[in-house]
Amino acid sequence: MDKLKHISLPRADRLGGLSFLIFLILSIAIQQMWLLWVPAIFLIGLWVAISRQRLYFALFFFLPFSFDANILGDMQLAIPSEVFMILITTMLLIPTQESRIRKEIIQHPLTILILIHLAWILLSSISSINPLVSGKFFIAKLWFVGAFYLSSWYCLRKPVDFERLWWLFYIPMIISIVYVFIRHLEYDLVFSKVNAAVGLIYQNHVDYGCLMVLFYPLIWVTKRWYPTFSLPGLILGMGLLLFPVAIYFSYTRVAIGLLVLYPLIYAILHLRLLRPALIVSAIAIIIGITYLLSDRTYLKYAPNYER
Repeated sequence: MDKLKHISLPRADRLGGLSFLIFLILSIAIQQMWLLWVPAIFLIGLWVAISRQRLYFALFFFLPFSFDANILGDMQLAIPSEVFMILITTMLLIPTQESRIRKEIIQHPLTILILIHLAWILLSSISSINPLVSGKFFIAKLWFVGAFYLSSWYCLRKPVDFERLWWLFYIPMIISIVYVFIRHLEYDLVFSKVNAAVGLIYQNHVDYGCLMVLFYPLIWVTKRWYPTFSLPGLILGMGLLLFPVAIYFSYTRVAIGLLVLYPLIYAILHLRLLRPALIVSAIAIIIGITYLLSDRTYLKYAPNYER
């Protein structure tokens, strides 16, 4: 352990990046994504010994390449991302930060709302007809909150940390999209094969499409950080063109619909018309629900499974 602490962070990053690149190419070539476990385990051991923040960044780097696996019977874990989450949450129990920061976290309104949410889940788990399954769900919630919310207070303290986090998530996203698109091209981009194309990385085409459409506005925001014709600006510009094409060929209607509505949403926010827009939306929802409930009109839109 003492020898590991003498390894510099840049050297650790280079070793981790090289091992990930080698095993990524190998896993894609033989279509065995579990091989990404090898660099993940290597990085976990190295970064736990050197830097807690690096482990946090590694979680976001491996997130687009995670896949579901059955652990302990019927319990599913996203590998390797949830392994990172569990380890990061466990490391929060080690007191290394100032108490002032911990009080700041506990007293924050968002923390209070999350604690209320967790308390409600715990109460529901106790009264559940299947406490074992409900208890597993509650425990999984803990490491999601610990990794993505609590750890962010410790690991994202400077603007440069946000920039580094963005690129560590954006680049793997681009790689995964290009890989899925190439696989989908082998099936002539047909709808019936879209799940086969995304299945090696994503659970289904809906998860794939929704992740991209939620991620897309962030590209527009971060593009303002760099000159248009700089290398980062060109890479982000490529994403602005690639994402809409990939979203369309994900054949996810809600993602395509939201992508079309983005200009309208931007105009509403830019012109500060959010309150009138919410009022109009509420009226439209009430009218729609009233229409569907009157004379049981909703039954006319029931799917016909006998066709």
